[in-house]
Amino acid sequence: MIILSCDIGKQGALVVGRYTEEGLNILHILSMPESNKEKMEKIKGWHEKYKIDIFLIEQQLGRSGNSAQANFTIGRNVGVLQCISDLLDLSILSVYPQTWQTILKS
Repeated sequence: MIILSCDIGKQGALVVGRYTEEGLNILHILSMPESNKEKMEKIKGWHEKYKIDIFLIEQQLGRSGNSAQANFTIGRNVGVLQCISDLLDLSILSVYPQTWQTILKS
């Protein structure tokens, strides 16, 4: 199974991996591109090459202590990735940070 994972934070990244019974094999790691066009180009290229089965996006919730602008920016970034997923017909799964962090540590 080919998985595209995304951490949308400022220090976020896109990770493409092949998950098998033996575990996860990382194929690509890329710091989150700043431009939406570059995000689309990278994700589309990986999908054409590997046929991504699922797109994992870190679940985002409003964070107390963050400004309204910061929360809006997070929501906008998630929306861009959801739009790219829709355009490429990728299935999205939202996961909490603790979930994917636990998987990577194992």
